[in-house]
Amino acid sequence: MKFLTPILVLFFLFQGCKKENDVTSVPEETVERNQWVVNVLRADYLWENTLPSGLRPSIEPDTEAYFYRLLYKDDRWSYITDDFNGLLDALFGVYKDFGFTYVLTYMYPPERGKNDVVGIVQYVMPDSPASRAGLKRGDVFYRVNGEALNTTNYNTLLDADFYTLKFVGKDAQNEVVELDKTIEMAAVVLEEDP
Repeated sequence: MKFLTPILVLFFLFQGCKKENDVTSVPEETVERNQWVVNVLRADYLWENTLPSGLRPSIEPDTEAYFYRLLYKDDRWSYITDDFNGLLDALFGVYKDFGFTYVLTYMYPPERGKNDVVGIVQYVMPDSPASRAGLKRGDVFYRVNGEALNTTNYNTLLDADFYTLKFVGKDAQNEVVELDKTIEMAAVVLEEDP
């Protein structure tokens, strides 16, 4: 009997420590969004056959995290957004841009050990900020907003809504030289036939 009393006391102590609400409650709207994600993936997803078995939309509190957990490991194209109007704009060719495309390349051959980058203009959209500023196909820019492009900063510099571009060219000895050409422009909402 003297052994039974401590065991009973421990049993009741552990019962008292048990959480009252072990089940996570997910709002009904979230469950509906999660179920919609599952339904769309089952109907239209290229890798539908890789979806995990036992999908449980009713216990997932974060729809976006749930979506990304369901994607195939090599899928780098699928995304989810809560910006409905932005998505519609993108699907119909409406976006904020300067109106030109470019390709980035090294300013010098990589074997020289430099990481300087230049942008070569490929296309200028008619009646865009770029065309109104005088940008032309073949122009080569190397500075954006006062900073020289390189392999570590080009993403940050080119992700702006305002550009001051500085250009380079080649001299008679085929050396890269800074040109006396600067263009300023601001991104605007453009509409292009998708």
